Amino acid sequence: MTESSPAYTALPPLRLGERPPFWMPLIVEHCDDHAAPAAMRFDLQVLDVGRRTWRAMMAEIDTLMADAEISEEQKEDRAAAILRRVVVGWRHVQDDNQQPLAFTPERFGMLLNIQGMALAIVQGYGASCPQASPGVNPEA
Repeated sequence: MTESSPAYTALPPLRLGERPPFWMPLIVEHCDDHAAPAAMRFDLQVLDVGRRTWRAMMAEIDTLMADAEISEEQKEDRAAAILRRVVVGWRHVQDDNQQPLAFTPERFGMLLNIQGMALAIVQGYGASCPQASPGVNPEA
């Protein structure tokens, strides 16, 4: 019995040098107007800041979250400030008329004002940073 090899999809080559921003998909679960579970999806364009900088940012957030003297609102504000350093764009964000909404720092601030959004983005960023994953050798 022979197994067929999985379909191979050509991926772009790895380019060393300047780290371009990457798209991070984010799914936010919430309750709709009738308290039924719902979700929305959008993408954030974020900078790949590198391993050391990322660790420093996460250490800053960990220290922040562990500080019992700081209110939840202050924690959200400080996490938002960290995110402003790495988020440079978005897609699949619409206005009330379902028209695409261009990214601006002010509009990003509106997004971050949603309760829990800053921390959800931090968690999503950590999970989405470019990582190696097992690949399929097309020559095998």
